[in-house]
Amino acid sequence: MSSPCETSNASNCLGQSARTGVIVQVQEIQEVLARRPFNPLRLHKSDGKTVKIPFSHVAIVFGKRGLLVFKGVKREGSHVAKSFEIIPYEQIEWIEQQRGGANGRRKKAS
Repeated sequence: MSSPCETSNASNCLGQSARTGVIVQVQEIQEVLARRPFNPLRLHKSDGKTVKIPFSHVAIVFGKRGLLVFKGVKREGSHVAKSFEIIPYEQIEWIEQQRGGANGRRKKAS
């Protein structure tokens, strides 16, 4: 099965270490998290699992250890999370940029 990064959505993606030999760079992650307006992200891991990053403040570049992701954050600016995960950089296959607001939802036109 091919990833969205290998097909039509390639412009919305970073990396793909196992498939193409390109490693997602720490600087690329920092740049994506700093973009304004922020678009939600979906991080694809080498074990096949995905991690949603609905807001920029829920993911922090954690030095050389990896990406610190707070899970279960419901609102922009909230400091309440259900859990967290440190994802080593080498486990990040690709990062898919979602369209629209939080959780990939778009606002309806009025």
